[in-house]
Order: sequence, then C-alpha cells, then structure tokens
Amino acid sequence: MDTYNEWRWAETQAYACYVLALAGQPAHALMQRLEELLKDKRSEAEIGPSTRCWLSAAWMAAGRRDLAVGLLPQQLPSMRRDRRLDGDLASPIRDRAVMLMTLLDVTPDHPGIPGLAQDLAAAAPWPSTQDTSFALLALGRYLRLTAQSQPPTAVELLVDGVSAGTAAPGPSVRWSGVSAATVEARIQGDPQARGWMTWTSSGVPMTPPADVANGLTVRRRWFDEHDNDLAGKVLLSGDLVRVELLVISDIAYRGVVLEDLLPAGLEIENPRLETTAAAQSRHEDDGYAERTEVRDDRLITMGNLWKNPQGKWEMRARYLARAVTPGTYTLPPVRAECMYDIAVNGIAGAGSVTVAPAR
Repeated sequence: MDTYNEWRWAETQAYACYVLALAGQPAHALMQRLEELLKDKRSEAEIGPSTRCWLSAAWMAAGRRDLAVGLLPQQLPSMRRDRRLDGDLASPIRDRAVMLMTLLDVTPDHPGIPGLAQDLAAAAPWPSTQDTSFALLALGRYLRLTAQSQPPTAVELLVDGVSAGTAAPGPSVRWSGVSAATVEARIQGDPQARGWMTWTSSGVPMTPPADVANGLTVRRRWFDEHDNDLAGKVLLSGDLVRVELLVISDIAYRGVVLEDLLPAGLEIENPRLETTAAAQSRHEDDGYAERTEVRDDRLITMGNLWKNPQGKWEMRARYLARAVTPGTYTLPPVRAECMYDIAVNGIAGAGSVTVAPAR
C-alpha cells in the first residue's frame, strides 16, 4: 500500500483500533503500524489530529498508558481548517471534541484542556449532527470531571414576576405557556450553588421570511400544463401546476436537501395512481437526486450538485401539483440545506396563493 492510501485510511483505522480496544480485543500490530506512520513529519497535515487522538485512546483502553501519553505532545497539534462534506465528514469541531475527550482520558491535567473546552463551547450552534454529538460528548465529560458546584437548597421559577413554582433539590420546576416577557430562576443555598435552566420556544412567523442565500441560491417557478408562467396569477380549482425547482451554487456541495412545502390548497399529483395526470407527473430530478420523497404536503429531494454548462453547480427537480380547495393560502418558501453544514442554506419564494372555484 502506498503512503497516500495509508494516510487516507489512517483515521478510520485508528478509530477501529479504539473500538476494538474498548471491546477487549486490541489490534496491537495495526496500532504499532499507525504509530510508525505518525512519525512521518508529513503525516499530520494529511491525516489530521484525530488519528493521533484515537490511537492514543486505543492504547489507553489497551492498558498502555505510557504509549498513550507519548502520542499526545504538550503543544497541541494544529486543527484542520476545512470541513469534509462527504466521506468521514471530518471537521475542525470534531477534531477539537475528539482531542478534548482523549486528553481528559489520558492526561486530565493537560494545560490545553480548558482552552479546548472554551473553543468548543464558543462554536455552538454546531453546524451538523455529527459535530453536535461529538461536542456534547466532549463537553459533558469535561463538566463531569471539572464541575465542583454545590446543589441548591431550593429553586424558584418566576414568570413575568409571578412565582410559577418552587422545587427542593432533585425534582425540576416546569412551566409552559403561550408567551412570557421575562422568565427568572432564583437559587437558594451555598454561594457556590449552581442550577440549570433550559428554554424551548416554537411558533409560526407572522410574516413571510425574506429570501436568503448562504452559499445556496434557490428558485421556484410554477407553470400551467401549456408552459405559461403562473407567477402572481389566481389558480382555479382543478388546475394542474408544473413546479420547477433549482438550487445553484459556486461550490460543488454534496448531500444537499431540497424541500418544497405546498400551500394548503394544493396537493402533489401521485404518479402511482391511475387517475393522476398522464405520465408527465413523474417526479424528475435530471439525474441529480439520490433520493426523493413525496409526502402529503411536500416534496423532498436529496442529492449532490452537478456542474452546468455555465460553470455553476446546480440541482434541479420537477413535479406536478393540483389546485384543489378554493381559498387564499400562505405559500411557504422552498428551502435547500447542506446536510452536513447547516450554515450552507438558502430559502426563497415565500408569499401567498389564491385558488378560485372552477368556472
């Protein structure tokens, strides 16, 4: 195996060694080979710091703390700068989380631990589910090992200045309501006592969101069955609507989700029904989609962006819908999002649509 391929798979192999060591079956020969690979000065930039951490954690789990400590220098290695949007989905956040977990296991008095924890917490909200899971695992372990606070003797919750309940140590105080101007928690007990408060809010916006393009530009167009543009026009109950969706970007993103939520007065033509509108009701993806889901109220397409003749990267989707129920409805925006970096997203096309009774 050439050096490139060894570097390419080193992190995956180091993680496998860690899992095997936790299971009581350490792969000593592979661990020693990876340790030799890490001595190559070129390897750090190619492999990334997580390989060293997984291997150190594997030696620790195998009972060789001396070898585990030897893989973790006092001066922390540099983190990778780029996020991988395919393959193993490595990222700077995951690197920090893996390194923090390893240091806490192997050298809990390492001077770099507080700074790593602070950097990891400051990066929230984390851009992907994998980043979130690794960050929470690392910070949870950090808090368990470092938190020395005393429990409070009582906690009182006040909503808009009125007490919503008091709890002794152990049980939680809970409150739910339509809205509140202020929510305050008062803690009684030792000056070092600490309590935790969580707040979850949900709702429907009162005004349509503005178009947004954070790396992805989204477009939606409606046509009738004769290819006439339906923008701004009143639909009649029973009208067929041909929906065309486009995502465009300057970067070749992979793992993009495109979701088009229909207004309440329309429904998607189901191509599996004999009564649907001819064969043209097929949900076309122009070869971009890896998966398409047709639901009662939306179409969801997942896939990669492909290069178009203009040098841009794009994803397209087409489907048929039908105006069904007369009325005026909110038209939700079509949105696209990179599954492994939610900061890359775009929405467009929010507004309203009117369906009139058939003549």
